[in-house]
Amino acid sequence: MGASSHIYEPCPPDWIGGGHYSINRIRSDHAWELLRRRFPDGRASESGWLLLSTSGVHGTYIALDDLGDVRQEIIDDGDAGSPLITFMIVDPRLVRIMYGNVPVETPAQEAFLRGLVASSVGCVIQSQCGNTP
Repeated sequence: MGASSHIYEPCPPDWIGGGHYSINRIRSDHAWELLRRRFPDGRASESGWLLLSTSGVHGTYIALDDLGDVRQEIIDDGDAGSPLITFMIVDPRLVRIMYGNVPVETPAQEAFLRGLVASSVGCVIQSQCGNTP
């Protein structure tokens, strides 16, 4: 840590475990399995939100609206595969983050992600009622 390391305090060891206070990278080949298990009805809740296009640091800035152009670029380049969308799952009650890249291959997958993001935004707003002007 740098010059500001005095502002950070590590979690006590007995707090860590069972998924609490954790950051986990999810492999792309397991991303859909996790998303479907974590959000079986395609809806966020107070205990879990999905954010997309979160950074080029662990993926890309590609948004769902960019999928058509990105698919065409993949075809034009003669590449195989599907566009990857960077995601981050936030579990505020457990202080847990999961992140990775999810391949978007079908319109149904795109619709699932769009609905999940929309419900996530609503849940984030609801969670902050009483904290905003």
